Amino acid sequence: MTTGKKTEDSALERGLGLKEAVALNMIEIVGIGPFVVSSLVIRAMGGPQALIAWLAGALLATLDAFVWSELGAAMPKAGGTYVFLREAYGPERWGRLMSFLFVWQTFVQAPLSVASASIGFARYAGYLHPLSTLQAKTISGSLVIFLVILLYRRITTIGKISVLLWVGVVGTMLWLIWGGMRHFDAKMAFDFPPGAFHLSWVWFAGLGSAMVNTVYSYWGYYNICHLGGEIRDPQRNIPRGIFLSILGIAVLYLAMQTSILGVVPWRAWSPGWSCGSPWHRCFHCCWVIRVCLIRRRWMGISFRCFGECILGNIFRTCRCWFSGVSRFSSAFH
Repeated sequence: MTTGKKTEDSALERGLGLKEAVALNMIEIVGIGPFVVSSLVIRAMGGPQALIAWLAGALLATLDAFVWSELGAAMPKAGGTYVFLREAYGPERWGRLMSFLFVWQTFVQAPLSVASASIGFARYAGYLHPLSTLQAKTISGSLVIFLVILLYRRITTIGKISVLLWVGVVGTMLWLIWGGMRHFDAKMAFDFPPGAFHLSWVWFAGLGSAMVNTVYSYWGYYNICHLGGEIRDPQRNIPRGIFLSILGIAVLYLAMQTSILGVVPWRAWSPGWSCGSPWHRCFHCCWVIRVCLIRRRWMGISFRCFGECILGNIFRTCRCWFSGVSRFSSAFH
């Protein structure tokens, strides 16, 4: 057992600091979620009070973050959930089975997750330039290969890459927000319907439905727990990285949602309307130039965030497999 622990601890370099931890978390969180679910959140809440759902989602993510921070700081090793399950249920008892099942389910879940995101990347590329079926498959497959090659480097280099990608994510989101604020109409953004804050069971049902989507958009704040074996001073940097990433993402999501509400009337957001939907649906209620402005920025950030989310997904999954394989191989030495 001691050999297994030495193998896990000594094989990895602790080359990631706080800024790299925050960057890796945030590029994992900002996938396609907020761009797809915005319309669903607005329709569930029935107006601009949808901002409450985004705040509540951040609060719920923060409460869960306390658990992840505690576990990550107490057991800063590669694998995250694999290690937590093994130690929680006992490394010589049920923990072996639970951690084993977790690793094996990632062999199914992780490739499907990466594949779906890469397909989504190719679909969004199709909005920028029409693609045939073969071309779309080529783009999605090539993206995964490229990201695997990109990750085949020292952890310090990956940390620098993550910070660079983080700058791109935050920069393009701020570009989107700035584009909306330039044409911001406060009356349109805060056009609350009658009874918007009537706290009935229907209101809370709508809030619950909306929070399913907002919480989904915050997923990924626990990413660095799977990289615990490569974080410097993990007892400090893992909790700080988790909470700072949630705070930063919450501010960006709220600003983005507000800027969009100030350009596109919330009543025009039909169910299923998203950045990938035909924008002509809302041409009758807002200026074409406004819609094109938001569309250009939204498509740009969606396209970028797909690739960076896939990178974080592959990185996290590799560390889970590494921890499982290290544990398995130590049994033969």
